[in-house]
Amino acid sequence: MPAKSGEQPMDFPTFMLAGALLCLLIATATLALTGIGLMSAFAAVAICRFFGRPNLAFALGAMAVALLVLSLSLDSPPNVWAIAYDAYSATWTHHTFPVVTFRIWLDPTELFFDRLALGSVGMIVGSAFELVAQSRRNSRMALLQRTGGVPQVKRAPIALICAGLASRISAGLRRHHTLLGTRFLIGFWYWFSDADANHHTLICGSTGKGKTVTLANLIESSIDRGQGLVLADGKGDVEFAERVRKYAQAKGRPVYVFNTLNIAESCAYSALSCGDFTAKADRIMRLREHTEPHHESLARSFLQTTFKVLAFENRPIDLVQLSELLSINALLKIIGRRGFADPARVALIREINEHAVAQKTSIDGVKSDIRFIANSALGTLFDTERAKREGRPILHLETARREGAVVLFVLPPLLFQNAAPLIGQLIINDLKAVTTTSRSIWRLFFDEFSVSSTTNVLNLINMGRTFGVCGTLATQSLADFDAGAPQLGGSFGRQVRASVNTVICHQLGDPDDAELLARYLGTYPDIELTAQIQADRFTGDASARAVRQFRIHPDDLKFIPRGRAYVFNRNNGTADLIAVRKSSI
Repeated sequence: MPAKSGEQPMDFPTFMLAGALLCLLIATATLALTGIGLMSAFAAVAICRFFGRPNLAFALGAMAVALLVLSLSLDSPPNVWAIAYDAYSATWTHHTFPVVTFRIWLDPTELFFDRLALGSVGMIVGSAFELVAQSRRNSRMALLQRTGGVPQVKRAPIALICAGLASRISAGLRRHHTLLGTRFLIGFWYWFSDADANHHTLICGSTGKGKTVTLANLIESSIDRGQGLVLADGKGDVEFAERVRKYAQAKGRPVYVFNTLNIAESCAYSALSCGDFTAKADRIMRLREHTEPHHESLARSFLQTTFKVLAFENRPIDLVQLSELLSINALLKIIGRRGFADPARVALIREINEHAVAQKTSIDGVKSDIRFIANSALGTLFDTERAKREGRPILHLETARREGAVVLFVLPPLLFQNAAPLIGQLIINDLKAVTTTSRSIWRLFFDEFSVSSTTNVLNLINMGRTFGVCGTLATQSLADFDAGAPQLGGSFGRQVRASVNTVICHQLGDPDDAELLARYLGTYPDIELTAQIQADRFTGDASARAVRQFRIHPDDLKFIPRGRAYVFNRNNGTADLIAVRKSSI
């Protein structure tokens, strides 16, 4: 009878091969069902399930084949099938107590190589079973039928053990690496290298989903390994800053805390101690965006002359002192205290008098920014002369970097809505000036990036990599990038995303963020299969086409449970789901 449509008749060689394989399978399974073989088979399955690695069955099977060949290559090889059948006969014909029958079935031979042969065959059968079972469990149709359209893969038991162990060791245990957590499904520890950190990191996710825990792991590792770090906390989390301070002090690290919420306990900050007079003038000018180049040039020149006069007189300078000296009369008063015999002093006086136009037309905006900070409730934090009289510590970023210190800036924008962004820009400008003073690793953390999101940060992370800067940007939404430079539109956000190498993504609340980040993480080639179904039965008609699939689907980014995160590394193109380690901080 001719074959039905869609079927092919089986040829004789294929039939013979299938029959031989079936007989071999029956014989092997019979052998494996002795006590030794059965325990070996269960052991192979248990090992694969425990480690969550079905491909481990290949290694176990290869090892078992090698052991079987070894046991059969003796001068008097064992007749393993006869051993198995003798064991079965004994269990059926023996009329003694059941315990004796069980012992005969469990161990039908007393020879070591006979036992090795039985165990090897059992392990081969167990490995083969696990490969087939895993393929069936994780087939697309089985996943869809079992989970109602939401594919899920079970977590390996070893993953739970490794996750528990990860929180009990130091995040900086391994040199040049940070322990971020464990791979969620299989439990292997996920180490984040300093080389990748030097290419900068983005941490994103909705509030309360674990960004601070991830940040704490990176900070803990830096403290444990003696690296200098700066944390600019834009949400004003005093409790977190206090935990970091206590942890750093317990490790014997120098700590500076600039706390705008607790002025009495805060150190003073000398934001103008690093750089020459030109660098200092440029730092002040970058506090705001200027729309008129002519007035911007006049104001910068006035500031440069001011810092030049202060440097000539060897006078320390801070924001409070600067706010009182931005006038021609004040500068002339300083320079004229020691007479006019020095030609350099006369040249400075002439230079000061040349800024009469700038004082009338261009310096007011800069002066208002400085006085806004100096005359605010936070002004005492920038008054270094007063801090010296009161015996309070003074933060110099250049000195802090040389010491490998832990520096914490607490900037609450809810309490100081206008002052916090200005102070944030002042800090970033100072960081840029200090960056070039050394090439040692310097970890910079910006939590709630929207407070300090400007082109200055982009310049800092792009150009600071050569000088050991490892930038970490933490934000709730990718839209925070564009908020810092509205004049650039969406291009600023694209520039920031192009500058980071590693993305650590917790649950995203904005669907647009999930879609954008999924596109950023890229796609991979795949085959899409479709089949025709009528009355819940396949008709036999099917098709396949090449498609591109997201490495991480946007829906997966929107529903990441708390305590987990996707880590995407652009250097090696990997995307891993990790269980974030619980930090000691």
